[in-house]
Amino acid sequence: MKKVIRFAMLLGATACFFSLFGCGRKHIQDGPGMINDLNWKAFTLARSDSFAQYNFSFTVEKSGSDYLLTGDCRDEEGNEYSVEEGILLSAKDMPYLRSLNLGNLPDVAPAAPDEGEELILLDAPTITLFVTDPDGTVREKAMANDISIEFYERFLPYFINQ
Repeated sequence: MKKVIRFAMLLGATACFFSLFGCGRKHIQDGPGMINDLNWKAFTLARSDSFAQYNFSFTVEKSGSDYLLTGDCRDEEGNEYSVEEGILLSAKDMPYLRSLNLGNLPDVAPAAPDEGEELILLDAPTITLFVTDPDGTVREKAMANDISIEFYERFLPYFINQ
């Protein structure tokens, strides 16, 4: 019994010793001037809602080292805005986009053809998000209602101030 306890203590001491010297994965942190690329190269977010100002479509695409915003939307007064040539996103918005981790959102499962009729709520918003991976693969992702409104509130000033 003493040999088992000694072996367990030796094993525990060895594990502690290795943990002190970083016997795990090494993490490289960003330093000044380093760029942490996003896990997507483009995305398109579209929303259809019973409130006119919440009907919008935004596309963000990487162009070199910049990210360009295109799409259409309207403000609360009903003014319509549409941009096709692209608006340069500010660097202050990039940490927000990184924090959302769009490429890792759950995929939307394709509907099976034999599922029958689907219940449709007429006043419920419809949100579609298509994310283009760095390799060019386009996947439909599930996005929460409140996050799509955050996008609207963040991107509307770009359209108003263009």
